[in-house]
Amino acid sequence: MKDGDENEQVRELQARLRQGKFFDRAPTGFYGTMTAGSVRAFQKKQGWTRPVRSTRPPGSGCSAPAGSRPPTS
Repeated sequence: MKDGDENEQVRELQARLRQGKFFDRAPTGFYGTMTAGSVRAFQKKQGWTRPVRSTRPPGSGCSAPAGSRPPTS
């Protein structure tokens, strides 16, 4: 997700951030400065020092961070 995106995935992200007290507004589905700031606050609280990016194209249904590996059996 990036600044200016507007879709259901952004609305769901905002709803989850709101549950965690990182987003204090009703979810709109628009990714702007408020959402970006909430994501940064969440990442900071988790101890992440750099943004996490997906290794899959948008809409693929996977949100694995770049560099992660699937579990092996």
